[in-house]
Amino acid sequence: MANRIDTHFHIVPDFFAQAIEETGGDPSGWKTPSWSVEQAKDHMKTLGIKKAFTSITAPGTSIYITDTKKARDLARQCNEFAAKMRDDDPDKFGFFATLPPMIDVEGCLAEIDYAFNTLGADGVTVLTSYQKDGQGVYLGNELYYPIWEKLDVMKAVVFIHPTNSSVPQVNKHAAQPIFDFPQETTRTVGDLVLSGTKGKFPNMKMILSHAGGTIPFLAYRIMGVGSPSRSQQDVAKDFKSFWYDTALSTSKAQLLALLEIADPNRILFGSDIPYAPFEAVKVVTNGLDTFFAGDEEQQELLRKINYKNAQALFPNELGLHRL
Repeated sequence: MANRIDTHFHIVPDFFAQAIEETGGDPSGWKTPSWSVEQAKDHMKTLGIKKAFTSITAPGTSIYITDTKKARDLARQCNEFAAKMRDDDPDKFGFFATLPPMIDVEGCLAEIDYAFNTLGADGVTVLTSYQKDGQGVYLGNELYYPIWEKLDVMKAVVFIHPTNSSVPQVNKHAAQPIFDFPQETTRTVGDLVLSGTKGKFPNMKMILSHAGGTIPFLAYRIMGVGSPSRSQQDVAKDFKSFWYDTALSTSKAQLLALLEIADPNRILFGSDIPYAPFEAVKVVTNGLDTFFAGDEEQQELLRKINYKNAQALFPNELGLHRL
């Protein structure tokens, strides 16, 4: 498949990597990977990725959480870098804007305006939680409503990426991305759905990383126990309203579970490079192709995941429709 559209594709500019190191390294325990635009293009060629929507991942806007100005400046620098990368090669790259920590509501609203209206961002990246008074505040919290209201009116694409948990990692051998990142996605989705926040802002197109974490496995448990204010039907509808990417999530068990709860027209290809080891990404991508290597119906579903669903998600990206 040489026409994949990747919605989970990270960039690590030098200034960003330096900012992480200056603040003590990635708080999740993961090593910041080496990266270059040339490396990114090589990876795309090997994986058959025609176009990638770039994003800055986990510690990107939380590393300066105690310094509002630095956080805003870093987000702006990330967005201008990503926009230039897009402008230099618009057929290959789009980008999801970086925001300051969402507890800085004013800063986020200003950066959304700049990223979309000045730079022409394709969407926005948010993390699963943000620290406030030493506690992680998940995305269903009313604190974020002004941001959601703005993005909802814009019918914006919102890429949700997990970040480090406020609890210690399992042990020194297990950096948080291995175990905790999928759980952080699950926790923030649970917060969005059971609080009613997702239903309150239905026009945002929210993409969940890594096939929704453990949501596909826990969906029926969540629907069954649920919340006094949300019916089982409400919760099921919310689960189907999300978009899900396949980054690091193509085992038979994962895909079967995902297809149980997701709209098949809302599953997107994701690679998670360069944070995921490239050899592992090749194996995972091959797993996706192998799972759907069946009859014409299966192959059509693979085409949807690889590029057709992304074409529908970004209807104004004319270049995508030449695939």
